Amino acid sequence: MKKTVYVSEDYQNNPVKFLAAVTGLENLLPQLNQRDDAEYLLTGLVNYRTLGQKKRIEYMSYVHNLSGNRALGIKFYELAAQQIAQPYWYAWSLTDEELRDLIY
Repeated sequence: MKKTVYVSEDYQNNPVKFLAAVTGLENLLPQLNQRDDAEYLLTGLVNYRTLGQKKRIEYMSYVHNLSGNRALGIKFYELAAQQIAQPYWYAWSLTDEELRDLIY
């Protein structure tokens, strides 16, 4: 039996805007909306802690080498690194299990 995956309508309508809001990066929307890789940057950030080591390295390398906007790359690099150092600073980066542990 195939399970239905539920995704919010806001995400379906505009994933970049939705993920920017979730991560508190709405102020970067003008820059993100100009990039073809904006959804990759945001989903990589949100899921960074759950990625395997190889994918983390690939993501950080990609962010480190962002063309055209070094400041944007630095912001994503910092947020990804901070998730590792202080995972509970960003509720949007927590797994379901971590959220349950935090609430109960």
